Amino acid sequence: RIPNFNTSINATMFDFREVLVDMLSNEDIMKPNNLLFFDNNDPSKVHPVGSPFCNVITSDVFRRAHKRLCTNKDDVLWPLVVYNDEINFDSHGKLKLDPLQVAFLRSTQHIRNQPFAWRTFGIVHNLESRMFPGALSASQKLEIQHKVLAELYKMVGILQKEGGIPWKLKLQNGSEREVRLKIYIQMVIGDTKGHDQHCGRMGSHAVGMKQCVRDCNVTMDDCDNVDHKCCFRKVSDFDNLDVKGCNDLSFHKISNCYNKLDLG
Repeated sequence: RIPNFNTSINATMFDFREVLVDMLSNEDIMKPNNLLFFDNNDPSKVHPVGSPFCNVITSDVFRRAHKRLCTNKDDVLWPLVVYNDEINFDSHGKLKLDPLQVAFLRSTQHIRNQPFAWRTFGIVHNLESRMFPGALSASQKLEIQHKVLAELYKMVGILQKEGGIPWKLKLQNGSEREVRLKIYIQMVIGDTKGHDQHCGRMGSHAVGMKQCVRDCNVTMDDCDNVDHKCCFRKVSDFDNLDVKGCNDLSFHKISNCYNKLDLG
């Protein structure tokens, strides 16, 4: 149900908890040799700073999340990657679906490249204007999309509030260890259009836009300035902005679905 629009729209949603449990129960995904750990017999340990091993689990993002979320000895950080890219069914791009898929970033790249490592947990259906009274502005369309996304991600937030998923993790030495998998989204893979929508940025990239990209404050005039130093955005930059303040940054003023989740 969409508040303020007096209507409802369709969306396909799978229970995110059940999706994760299905993946965790898959022997090919969860085979000890197919999982990335610093110590394959102690999954709570992390790589030391400056480790030459280059992967998601050695990144600064991972390290900061581990420090914040893993406060007990049996906590194991379990990062997720979400893939999102809309599918068009006609030559004009009017008929489309927007699926979201998830995989484990603890899986090796070889496993993540396999179809069986991914699960679809939700689909945003085509937001047809005929469902709503009158024409919708770009800001209204984006607000509706984020309300749908918030429903698809709701179970992620619930799992995080519950403190994660208790699980028996098989180790390389053949033993099992009872752990609590701390669930969070470390990255979302997609294209520029999709990422602009997820961040709330205006969809245009024309010369008249006040700022160029979603992640820093570079303007059109500075796009070819090789000495320009970017000032990267934070979510907190938008906390006290009104509609005009957001528009001046080339963003829409919306209730972003990701603001309620613990991200990487």
